[in-house]
This record gives sequence, C-alpha cells and structure tokens, in this order.
Amino acid sequence: MKLHGTAKIHMVQMALVACIALPFSALADDLTVAQGDQPVTISADATYGAVVVNGELSVAPNVTLTCTSLTVANNINGTATLTIGDGAVVSVTGSDKTKIGVGSGRAEVYLGTGSRLSASGDLIFCYGYDSVPGSGSRMTEALLVVGTNSTVYAGDEFYLGHDGNSKSYGPSSSADRAVVKAEVRLDKGANLTAQRIRVRSNTSDKFIFNGGQITQRSSGYNNSFIYFDWDAQYTSIHLEGTNGCPVQLYLTARGSMKSLIRFGSNSCKVLFTGDGGFLKTGPAVFPLADMTESWDSDATNIRFLFTGDFVISEGGLSVANAAQKSPIFAAAKNNVSRPVDLVVRNGASFDLAGCDIVMNSITAVGSGIITNSVEGTANATIGVRNDGRGSTFARVYPGIAFVKQGNTTETLCGSEIDSLDIRGGTLVLKDRAHMGYPFYRVKFDRSGLDDDSTIDNAMRIREFAFFTNRQDVTRPYSKAYYDTSGTSWITSPALMFDGNLDTVYEDYRMHKAIDNSDRDKVQISLEYPDCRVVDSYRWAPYNSSEFQYRLSPTAWRVFGGFSPTDTNLLDQVTGFYVPGTTDDGWNTTNFVCSYEGTSTTIGTINLANGVALSIDGADVTVSSATVASGVPITLAHGATLTLPEETEISSLTIDLGNGGGTLTNFLPSENGAINITRSPGVMARGVPLPVRVENLVADRLFSWKVYIGGEPVENAQLTLNSDGYLVVRTGFILFVL
Repeated sequence: MKLHGTAKIHMVQMALVACIALPFSALADDLTVAQGDQPVTISADATYGAVVVNGELSVAPNVTLTCTSLTVANNINGTATLTIGDGAVVSVTGSDKTKIGVGSGRAEVYLGTGSRLSASGDLIFCYGYDSVPGSGSRMTEALLVVGTNSTVYAGDEFYLGHDGNSKSYGPSSSADRAVVKAEVRLDKGANLTAQRIRVRSNTSDKFIFNGGQITQRSSGYNNSFIYFDWDAQYTSIHLEGTNGCPVQLYLTARGSMKSLIRFGSNSCKVLFTGDGGFLKTGPAVFPLADMTESWDSDATNIRFLFTGDFVISEGGLSVANAAQKSPIFAAAKNNVSRPVDLVVRNGASFDLAGCDIVMNSITAVGSGIITNSVEGTANATIGVRNDGRGSTFARVYPGIAFVKQGNTTETLCGSEIDSLDIRGGTLVLKDRAHMGYPFYRVKFDRSGLDDDSTIDNAMRIREFAFFTNRQDVTRPYSKAYYDTSGTSWITSPALMFDGNLDTVYEDYRMHKAIDNSDRDKVQISLEYPDCRVVDSYRWAPYNSSEFQYRLSPTAWRVFGGFSPTDTNLLDQVTGFYVPGTTDDGWNTTNFVCSYEGTSTTIGTINLANGVALSIDGADVTVSSATVASGVPITLAHGATLTLPEETEISSLTIDLGNGGGTLTNFLPSENGAINITRSPGVMARGVPLPVRVENLVADRLFSWKVYIGGEPVENAQLTLNSDGYLVVRTGFILFVL
C-alpha cells in the first residue's frame, strides 16, 4: 500500500484497522511514505509487510509497529526521517535486512525515551550504494539517535555499510568519499545491542556516548566485536564520550573472541576521544586488537586522545594477541596518543602480552591484576605527566619491568618484580597490613545454642563493624552478600553493616535444625572497590537477656583476600561467650585482624638522583641496585630493607609515631642526614631510635647531621649502640614536640 497526498493520514488509519482484523495467514500490506508527502503518524498498533520511509514517519508513544522489512531513505536526494515515540516499539521480524540510508540521500532515525527498534537479523546503518550512483548524487549520510533508556537491537550484526557496497560504486576521489558518514548517539541508559559491529564500506563512522553503551548480544560468538571488513579501506571509527560519560562497552564473550577490534583492511583507524574515558564491562577476556591482518606498521591504527580513565571493570583485556609487539599503548612516545590512566578494578585483569606500554598511571589496588602472559619481559612506562596521579599496585607479577617518570608516587605491595627504573618522584613499598584487601569474609561456626539439644533457634547478630586505627571503615562497600546451604538462611545482610543497632529484627539470622551442619557453610562477605585496611572488628549481641545471649556466636573466622577464592585467615575465635555489653550496645571486646606477612623482591632497581624510597612495614629485598647518588630512605612500621652492600644511603626519615625498621647492609653516604619527624613526647639523650642495623658496611655516621621536624640539632652525633640501634647523642635532652 502506498499513501500519497492529503488523504494519507486517513488511509493509514483505515489500513491500521484492516491490519488488525486480518487473519494470521493473510499477507500484511506494505507501507511506503514517499518523499514530498505530508508526514505520517501511526497512532495505534499495526502490522505491515515491507515499510519504506522516504519522507517522515512517526510511531506514536507506546505504539507497536511490526513489519517484515524496514528501509529508511531509499535512493533519494533528500532526507528521510523515522521517529519512534516514547515507549514505542518498531519490530522487524522478517529475514530481509533492515536498511538505513540506501544509496544517495540522508536517513535520520530518532528513538524516544524507553522505546525500541528491533531487527531479527542484520541491521545495516548507512547502507550506501549497491550500484553506480546517478550523475549528481551525493553519498549516503545517516543519523541514529538512541534516546534515554531506549534500545536498538540487532539479532545478528550491526553493519556500517552493505555487504556488496564496493568502493567502486562511490565517487572516485577520497575527498568525495569522506562525505559518506554515519553517526550514532547513545543517550543516558541507551543500549545498542548486536552480535558484533561490522564495517563494510568507506565510511566515516562516529559513536557518541552520552550515558549509553554498546552491548555484545551473546557469549557464544567467536569473532572480533568491531570488525573492519576486507573492502573497508581508509575507513575510520570515532568513539567519543561526552558530558563526562565514558565510551562504554559491555562484552560477554569469554575465551572465544579473537579481539575487541580486528582490521581486515589496510589504513583503517579507531579513535577514542571525549571527556569521559573508556569503560569495559562484562566478563569477556580477550585482546584489545588483533594484528594478524592489515595492521598498519607505519602509523597507529588505534589512538587514545580522551581525558578520563581507561577502566577495565570486569573480565579482562590484553594489549594484543600473544607474542605480537603492539604500538597501541606505546604510541604516546610519538605524540599520536595521550597516555591513559589505566584502572583495573576488582576481579578484572590487564595483560601486557609481551608488549611495551606507555601510560600516565596504573591503578590496580583491589583484586585487579596486571600480568604478562608472554615469555620474556614487557616494559611498562608510567608517570609520564608530572601533573598526573601516582600508580598503585596491590600485587605485580613477574615478567614486567616498570619505568617510572615524572614526580608522582608509585606504590607497590607484595610483589616479585623483575626490574624498577625510577626516574623521578617517590617509590613506596608497603606490606599487606598497610595496604589491606578488597574482600573480607566472616564465617560464624557455632553459637551458644549448639550445645543444647533441646533448643532449635536462629543465631543472630545486631551489627558488625570493621575498624582501622579506631575509625569505622565498614562503609562504603560495593557489595554485601552471603552464601547459604540447606536450611540455613540470612535476611537482609546489608543491614548488619548499616551502623544502626535498632534494625535487629531484619539483621543477620542463621537458622538450622539441631545437629544440622549447614551453619558451617553460612558466611557473609563485604567487597570494597579498592584495598581497605582492617585492623580490628567488633559485633553487637542480639539482646541483653540471658537467653538471647545464647543466640550469639561463640566461634567464628575472619578472612581477607583479593576475591572469594583467594583469601587468607585473619582471625579465628573459639569458645567465646558474650560477657555483656557497653552502654552503646556493642561487645566490650574488640577483635584484632592479623595479616599474613608479605615480601617484595626486586631483581634490579635503578634510582635517579633524588628519588625517595619509602618502606612501610614491608620486607624488601633488592638483588641489584644502581643509584645516581645516595638514596633517601623512609622506614616505618617495622619495615626491613636489604640492599646490595655497595648501595649508599644519603638520608633516613623516621617518624617516632610510626616506628622504624631494620636496615641490612647500611652504607651511609658522607655528610648524610637523619630527620626525626615531630611526634608528641620527649626523647632523652642516648635513647635508641627505632632503627636497627644488621650490617654497617662503613662507619660514616659521624659525618651525618641530625634534624628534628626539619630543624637542625647542633652538636648532635648519630652513632650505633651495642645492640645495633641508631642513637642520637648530645649534651642535652632532645624534646620532640
């Protein structure tokens, strides 16, 4: 059916009634909205065969349009517009491809809030020419605006250009080909879902992320998600985040995906820009790029020019396919990309895959890990901007050599590091007690009722809290959850950590029948977005009555780790009975978490002139060191530092409130200095400092100056006592205020 002239709207309404009345076996009429006709609105649910929009077609809010095929802008010298109202649905059910922007002309598709455009097969956006264009025809342009919380769904692939759209069908000059452009805008909560994004023609394609995302449809796919086909030469894809929103991709394939981006044609480019960074979610683990086909070795196929973080929130990415040297994250050396701030969140991973990278910073402080899966050493250069933030690693694996530039701080914990080349700023090495974990679990094993065979009731706790230095650090957590088995159950586990003692009847309750072992399998867990130090904890009993005290736990275990399957025992209590409560309803007892000791082993360390080395509680051993001048050292919380005997130390900083540590192979520089940070109290002459020396390589301490809070102490001398501790000797009492 074709609608023309002023009677179009009336005829559409008649057609709608007819369509609804048709028996299931009848063929639905076609609908063509011609260019130059009056705009057409579908105001009630309707079913059609082929729908061709060469003029203006609107689907009213909350209306469903079903058709067997859809074409918007079919070889016209003008603009065709499809508008899908708020809550409306356009469903293409036939096997024919959905085509937007065929031949010449411009196609525009707008989705309102909460609406949906669904294609059962491929959805081809900016279709382009499938034959030689007529004289004077201009190339295809297409615009797709996916509104707030709306969805574009391709049952198979989202094409940019048609299968048969050969470059020979378009204008011969590259300048004319540049006008072939497709733009997709994704507003807040919008979703473009497809099996993959496939580029087939010489187009300039842009995706603008204003709070929306692109989603991979299913996990059973075995090809690259963004694929440049063989005839897509000189094609570019531009992904831009706006208004602080990231370029967000939700990717589901695990293991079978060849890569996120694959180039099947020469001179294709992918550009990331905007002010919101990049966010990868979903469980997929695969390379960022596949360089086995048509990688341009003379230029950078992938460029990062955005501000914001490059975030791997779930799953993982590697730089490239294994054993392929990639310039992707090393392009900053050539000023063709901006060094990114990489953030690897809990449970996610980033694999260098043997490639060298250049980044401003790397943050992997939770269970996020940085790895190198390829034999040999990959070089990671970080801190390339002085105004950037520092890098933090909860753990680092062998096979990575770090080169740190700039004046920022690099923090490491419990690692085996091949080499560190610190060319500026500060290197901080921490132990686990001062870094903490992102994941904590509490398992309650018994209660006071477990010894009484006549009582069947539930173990209950009003509130639970974690502390660091007496400060409550229970919240904010990213997840509070529990595991149960059999007859055990828990209601509202998050309320157990809400800080409110009045929510007793909704808090933690574990139920079991007498002699049922299910309780041993019941556990509650907190997961933080980053590493969190917990040095103590406490809990509040259920009630003050004698009987209700027997509902309280008497045996439990506390674990900390990087994930639910990677934990260490921090505390274990057996035979505990509630002694009473304080005025605020808590137990009088605070329980202490004991962290397993961690060590840091560094194969080779190079320290530039003036680079400071701070050891916070860690046990650090360096096999080989090259130091431009004597290295300034800060020791705290009982740290141990073992350097090669020939490594000179030019200064020591000790905060009496944080303790010191042990120096093995202490070679003082000539005319060095010790700075005692101000701390409340008085230090009498001859009292040892909290620094022990196991091997004084050369006695040059007589030349060192003594400072307290940065102020020099006259006539003070630094010496070593018979027990190996450093001592400041003066003719008077030293006041440390």
